[in-house]
Amino acid sequence: MKKLFSLLMILGVFAFGFNAVAQDDQDTTATAVEDTYPESPDYSMEDDATEEAQSFDQIIKDKFIEGDPTFMSPVLICLILGLAIAIERIISLNLSTTNTSKLLSKVEDALESGGVEAAKEVTKSTRG
Repeated sequence: MKKLFSLLMILGVFAFGFNAVAQDDQDTTATAVEDTYPESPDYSMEDDATEEAQSFDQIIKDKFIEGDPTFMSPVLICLILGLAIAIERIISLNLSTTNTSKLLSKVEDALESGGVEAAKEVTKSTRG
């Protein structure tokens, strides 16, 4: 079931994830746009005041939009670490699966032959 689900997810990514736009026609003709708005007065004094009053969130958004390598490198490091942790969790959870019917039969055999302590040893030695 996991393999089927994984296969369907990969097929979905390939089918819907990539947009092929190379074959689309591009409109290269430039159209002249007339400026119908009157010239606005100079608001440079007010612009300086708004730049000083930017919040922390707005500053972070501006840095993110600029895409400066010094700012984006911590973002990349966090992305790589998060991906590594997620992959490690997936691997450890897949390895922790156990055959419950086989484990129960071993525990029952240990209970009959050695008692509770033998059953505890069987469960301690079983992975998962």
